[in-house]
Amino acid sequence: MKNNQIDWAVRPVLSDSGKRAVTEARELLEAEDSGAALAVVDAALAQNTHIRLERLKSRLLVLEGRDAEAGEILSRILPEVVAPGFWELALTGSARSFVRKAKHYDLLYFPAPKCGSTSIRNMLNILDGEANVGEYIHDQPDRYELIDHNQLDEEFPDHRKLVIVRDPIERVRSYYFGNIEERDQLKIDVGGKDSFYGLSTKPSYDEFLDRFMAYRRVFITVRHHTEPATSYAGSDAGLFDKIGSVRKLAEVTEYLSDLTGVSLPLVHDMQTKRSKTKPEGFSAAEQSLQKFYARDYSVFGEWF
Repeated sequence: MKNNQIDWAVRPVLSDSGKRAVTEARELLEAEDSGAALAVVDAALAQNTHIRLERLKSRLLVLEGRDAEAGEILSRILPEVVAPGFWELALTGSARSFVRKAKHYDLLYFPAPKCGSTSIRNMLNILDGEANVGEYIHDQPDRYELIDHNQLDEEFPDHRKLVIVRDPIERVRSYYFGNIEERDQLKIDVGGKDSFYGLSTKPSYDEFLDRFMAYRRVFITVRHHTEPATSYAGSDAGLFDKIGSVRKLAEVTEYLSDLTGVSLPLVHDMQTKRSKTKPEGFSAAEQSLQKFYARDYSVFGEWF
């Protein structure tokens, strides 16, 4: 083996000791001792290199704030992962994206969390001859497939490529008010605890903004939902035939109806009380996040 690459064909099976290490490390992670969990994983990796241990180590490194090291591991192992997470791809800077293909039309949809994906997935359900199921679409398999941007022209020369974008701060607001305040997502994710690694699972919006990067480090669900859209869709706006805006979903609906010949209803599925609590303009705390999303503003800003 060269360049520390793993020969998965030779060592595909996680040993019993490796399985015990995974269980122990996960228990330590949940017990808020990520350092001890990482030590367990490292000791196991010294005996049995395996993709499950490597992925768990990358998660622990993210929690420890060591993103670059986690990204190095994920860049090496993700080609062997059947279903990598959105956040894992984002950490690698991969030129791959998840897409949803329409069954009967030459259409590729590039999803990004908090960018109207529930509505678009329901529209695609209708185009596939299925039902609009509203929020229950999240109980269905995502049906996303991984594609390589460098092979798009060769593999999908006739497909229209669609992405929906949104101002990143509006995405952060939508996530906080819809998922944290209204649905208790953080508390549910950690089994009802009031705090996890020193972070409240029911923070105020100001507290969430003030400790935004810490929340992204500790809670993968926060990282998943607040990752820059360019991490999921890439940084080439010219890749897409249609760039839609969450603010103009009616326009996207019309585009899909014209493209397919199917009269689609305007679907709004993720309505929450955030619309009642959203302030006008961006606060100073919200503006402080704009630097983190600079690439989104540069690539897709004209569509916000």
